[in-house]
Amino acid sequence: QTRHPRVFAAIASLSLLLLGPFVATGTCDFRPSVLFLPGILGAFAAARVHNTKAALLWGLVALSGRQEASYLLVAAGAALCVLPWSDAPPAHSSGWRRFSAAIQWKVGLSLLTLGLVSFALWVLVKPAFFFHFDPRHLAPAAHLEPGHLAARVDFVERALRSGLVLGLLSPTGLLAGLPLGIQMARDGREWTDLVGATAHYHAPWLAFALASAMVGVSRWPRRLGGAWVGLLLFVLGNALAWPLPAPRSGPVALRSLVARVPPDAAVAADYDTIHAVAGRAVLWNTAQLYMPEDQRPYGWTRPWPITLDGLDAVLTTTDDPVLDHAKGWKEDARVDVDGRSHVLLLRPAAPTEPGTPEPGTQ
Repeated sequence: QTRHPRVFAAIASLSLLLLGPFVATGTCDFRPSVLFLPGILGAFAAARVHNTKAALLWGLVALSGRQEASYLLVAAGAALCVLPWSDAPPAHSSGWRRFSAAIQWKVGLSLLTLGLVSFALWVLVKPAFFFHFDPRHLAPAAHLEPGHLAARVDFVERALRSGLVLGLLSPTGLLAGLPLGIQMARDGREWTDLVGATAHYHAPWLAFALASAMVGVSRWPRRLGGAWVGLLLFVLGNALAWPLPAPRSGPVALRSLVARVPPDAAVAADYDTIHAVAGRAVLWNTAQLYMPEDQRPYGWTRPWPITLDGLDAVLTTTDDPVLDHAKGWKEDARVDVDGRSHVLLLRPAAPTEPGTPEPGTQ
């Protein structure tokens, strides 16, 4: 609907870098569920151009994240089977013909089938499911404290002031995401945050909201200025609705502890510091150590539970229960951050046999 569709699409896409929840998914710690965003959004984009194969490939991208992608694909496929999504044929066609031709039922049925088949495969290969959201087992609606409720009201108001509101002009994606939206409304988790570990909760709902919004931009009424005015509103709304979250680096004071960890050491670290010691051959979260027998992962064939044996360094808070198992380890350094103490413990060197020369001597 524009003379320069590629330029139009490029500007609309780049403006997402001004949208707070979108940026939040890129600045929080990585969770596989963020793959829902390109996967589901890519499937909707492929459906716009009647490309079933591309839609299925994007569906596989979503499935490479977490098993909840099966639900999202079913919702997306069902919506595409019954709601218009592609541009309608010329106006001289009958109303019903225009409506039915805009429904992408072939792509929708393919995504619906992929979602159902993938769910069945997940059941076969992964009996122990853990869901962030599961419409089969809705938890009781959470009781929200006044501050928590106010944060959600503020978030919804910001969404209505952002470019996402243009999705109402092409609501197929929004309606497909409605089951997820209902579950998020009932959930007690703080999914409104733009920083921290919960920021990845934005990826699933954004996939549906952006699918509608990106199409709705081009459907801004001609009598009100047409698509380019819609694009301007989209850019401004995205820029002004939320503050942009800044990338986090963690407490600066902890860097002095991280710098003292030997580069080739096998390490256990807590949530505050594990990102800073990533990339090692052996790295465990301290929360994964000394877990009970009933939490052994399916298919785990190595000794269980995981212990401090084989580790060289522990980087965690002084109140971490894992330190009860580190008797005799040497405290190398300690730092106080916000009233809590972090400590670096090193395994004591093994005693040398009598007559064995010290390292570096002849």
